[in-house]
Amino acid sequence: MDATELAIIADVHGNAWALEAVLADIAQREVKLIVNLGDNANGPLDPKRSVELLRATHAVHIRGNGDRMTGDGGPTARKSALFARERLEEDALRWLRELPMQARGDGWSAFHATPASDEEYFLENVAGGKTVLASRDEIVARLGSLAGPLVLCGHTHIPRLVQLEDGRLILNPGSVGLPAYNDDTPTSHAVETGSPHARYAIAQLENDHWTVEFRCIAYDWKAAAAAARAAGWAGWAKYLETGYC
Repeated sequence: MDATELAIIADVHGNAWALEAVLADIAQREVKLIVNLGDNANGPLDPKRSVELLRATHAVHIRGNGDRMTGDGGPTARKSALFARERLEEDALRWLRELPMQARGDGWSAFHATPASDEEYFLENVAGGKTVLASRDEIVARLGSLAGPLVLCGHTHIPRLVQLEDGRLILNPGSVGLPAYNDDTPTSHAVETGSPHARYAIAQLENDHWTVEFRCIAYDWKAAAAAARAAGWAGWAKYLETGYC
C-alpha cells in the first residue's frame, strides 16, 4: 500500500452513476491507488452496481457505519441500509461485513468517521442545525494516538482539509454519491455542499509533503435523482439534484 499518489473516495451511498464518473476521472488521471473510506451501498439508488464497481477496483476499502448496517441488518439499521440489504446477495453483504475499520499505508492512515467510532463526527460539530468546523483541540482529542502525516476520513460528506499545529493533515474528500443530507444524530441538522457534483480528492507526496487536490465531477445526477424519486425517496432526489436539503 505504499504510494506517492492516492485517490481518496468516500460515501458512495449506492450512487453508481456518480461512482462511474469518479472512477473514470481517476483512470484518466492515472492514479494507481484508490483508498475508499466506506459507506458504499446504503441508499435508495443502485447498491448492486456500486458494490460491483468497487470490488472490481484494486482499492483499499474501509467499512463505514452504512456498510455495517447494510451487512448486519437488524432493528437498528437505517432505512437506507435496509434498502440496499434487500437488493444485495449474500456474497456482497459478506464483503461489506468483512471490510476493515482502518487501513494504513506509507505516510497515511484512514478510517470512516473517527479512529474509535464509525458514526461520530470528527472534523465537525453540530450547532444550530448545521455542522461547523471543530477546534484543533477537539480534533486532536478525537484523533487519539493515531499518528502519521496524512489522515483520511469521510462520513460527513464535507470536503475539508485541516492542518494541525504539528503539521499533520486531516483530509475528508467529500462524498462521491450524496452531496447533502438531513440527520438527527446527535441532534437534528442538515449537511449541504451546495452543488450536485460527485466529489473526491487526490493526495500526492512531494518532497516529504502531501499536497491535496479536491475534484468535483459532473455526472448524470438527474438519472440518479430519478431513481431515488421512483423508489419513493423524494428527499434524496432533492439532495442529488441540488446539493441542498
